[in-house]
Amino acid sequence: MVEQNKIKFLLDRIEKIKEKYLLILSCYKIFDTFNVLKAVNLNNNKELQENMNILNTFPYFFQPISEACRQYFLIEIAKLFDKDKRSLSLYKIINYSESHIGELDKEFFFQYHNRNNRVFEQEDIKDYKELTSKDIKEIRSKISDHEVLIGKIKGYRDQFLAHNDLKKEAVSINKKEIESLLKTIQEIIEFYYYKLDFSENAYDFFSENPAEEFKMIIKSLNNYNKIKKERK
Repeated sequence: MVEQNKIKFLLDRIEKIKEKYLLILSCYKIFDTFNVLKAVNLNNNKELQENMNILNTFPYFFQPISEACRQYFLIEIAKLFDKDKRSLSLYKIINYSESHIGELDKEFFFQYHNRNNRVFEQEDIKDYKELTSKDIKEIRSKISDHEVLIGKIKGYRDQFLAHNDLKKEAVSINKKEIESLLKTIQEIIEFYYYKLDFSENAYDFFSENPAEEFKMIIKSLNNYNKIKKERK
């Protein structure tokens, strides 16, 4: 059952990468929401002013959370593109699938899932498209589009986060770059879920809920302050 081992190997590892990505996405959304709330133009808006007051009232709570989220998603993104063979990264997934492309074709795919008692509709069998060398080249091309950014993230991690270099080079990374890279990571994860499991994942909870829950905390603290003032 060689084909089982190859597909299972990749499925297990892409699942671990997905779990890590969801945490990265959540931390990025919390960090971004914090910065949006700080930078928003108040324009005499009472609710926005109250939100800002809460952030300023509890700086020793919110600032560390924001900084911890920032450091986490930068460090973990860098790990996803680690080229060390000992590391679980997207490169490891790509290299492994490229080396075993012949054992990841349509025939092996259905043999593996049938042996695991999975039933497919005839339409699914017809629609499924196996992993090809062309697919892998396209994935590598997608990553190459972000090569400069990935280098900057790794450089920043090495100088500022993993170490505290005395001589540091300035690194500029913007929101648009990060969000574009996150989108690419998600696309690669989904690509492999389709090719290996003929399935897809939902990301809404991790892309929307962290920001909404952060705002709910702010709102709850605002309500608490109002009640506290009324009781004085």
